Amino acid sequence: RAADRVVLAIASGRVTCDTLTVRHSMRNCLIMVSGGVDNNIMTNEADGIATRILDAALECLARYGVAKTSADDIAKAAGCSRASLYRHYENKQAIFNAVVAREMARLRDELQNSVAADATLTQALTAIIVTAARHAEAIPALQFVLSHEPEAVMGCITFDRADAVLALAAEVGARLLTPWLATEAAYRAGELVGRLLLTHLPDSHDRALTDPETVRSLVHDFVVPGLIKIPNQAR
Repeated sequence: RAADRVVLAIASGRVTCDTLTVRHSMRNCLIMVSGGVDNNIMTNEADGIATRILDAALECLARYGVAKTSADDIAKAAGCSRASLYRHYENKQAIFNAVVAREMARLRDELQNSVAADATLTQALTAIIVTAARHAEAIPALQFVLSHEPEAVMGCITFDRADAVLALAAEVGARLLTPWLATEAAYRAGELVGRLLLTHLPDSHDRALTDPETVRSLVHDFVVPGLIKIPNQAR
């Protein structure tokens, strides 16, 4: 999907599908030579190890940060060997890219479930912003890096990388907000929400966007008036 391609751009300017996800060619080779071993068991085992590696990477990032986390740290926390780690991911950066992609996918799911069908436009936008802000706040690794290595995050959300983030926000907005807005306005709303979140993200102590009442007032007074108005739509 287009959103998944945008996630690749956010994670790394040089990332490819192979470096972001489990290396399918390696896994398929293992399955082909497995003989009588159940293919589903081997696939599930490979997926399980990949998941452990990503979980371990988040744990290490929350403890050591980006610069000090090594492949050895991740392998040890995941309970696997370096060889096993490299069978799934090309290098440490590929693991970090996959962590970002997984969190973005989780956030998309949370956003999808956050908007009630009978909500007004203001309520829908408020739910999206609060959900995204709380999701970011609930990731210890992100909060640690924002506090100790902010340049690692800023490099992913400024200049050309910011365009990729905003493109993803616009697509998510278009998908979630079309019940209230025309397509162009929904894209515009998604981008506005993305800009708002990026503005507050670098300050790990700023919790304004996690408070529904604060966000509702912000959305009602500044965001909704800038969008194309929908006739008879309660704000």
